[in-house]
Amino acid sequence: MPSINKTPNLGLNQWGGNENPKRQDFVDDNATIDAAVKANTDAINGHIGNSTHITSAERTAWNSKQDAITGGASTIDTENLTASRALISDANGKVAVSAVTSTELGYLDGVTAAIQTQLNGKAASSHNHAIANITDLRINNGELEYYDGGWQSVGIQPTKPRTADLQFAARNLSTYYTIANVIGKGKLNRIRLQANGVAGFSLKITIDGVVNTISGSSLNAQTRQENENSYLIGIELDVYFKTSALVEVSNSSTTNFGCALDYALV
Repeated sequence: MPSINKTPNLGLNQWGGNENPKRQDFVDDNATIDAAVKANTDAINGHIGNSTHITSAERTAWNSKQDAITGGASTIDTENLTASRALISDANGKVAVSAVTSTELGYLDGVTAAIQTQLNGKAASSHNHAIANITDLRINNGELEYYDGGWQSVGIQPTKPRTADLQFAARNLSTYYTIANVIGKGKLNRIRLQANGVAGFSLKITIDGVVNTISGSSLNAQTRQENENSYLIGIELDVYFKTSALVEVSNSSTTNFGCALDYALV
């Protein structure tokens, strides 16, 4: 008779000592085992032809895949590239590294328009602008001025002070003698004339080729007597020049005199 105890998977008999098996019980167990083995064999055979764990459709799709990288990427299927370089396609259409580094490429970060267009819009280094094309600057009476709430003279900033100090013995009356003949750009600051007596001086100052004469009467009005025999004329000139300055003096008296001119060059 069949056993009341069965195997967990196929349910085969597991007789105890107090049970009496029959031949039919063994026949039934063998039939159960044979059926299980056949089912397992059929399942295995069904997969062998299609490769393990894939269907026929899956095998067909798998077989259609190429077994190697081709095309532009074929140069980098196993090789490492030079670090921190921009990638390009070479003459054969393959992936390659360029000479451009990642740092150089980073200079383009933030660019919002065509770079060549922007460069073309810049003036050449040798380009010169006409003064009329520059805003807030103008030439007024030969002087450069800038606008800052009103027109201001750029002026000249002298940095090299000089002094011309000359002594004259009695000279020809009303003859102009040169105190200083300056070539360059700068400023005439102050002139001092000194004589042993009341003298009739005249100054002729030529700035950038333009002659200006200060009459003796104007000078004599600024005369100051220093002592019994000495008279001094001091004049603040504050005159700028761009190319040249010629300062000359004459004396209508035969007395000895001296001259000192303070000026500065740029």
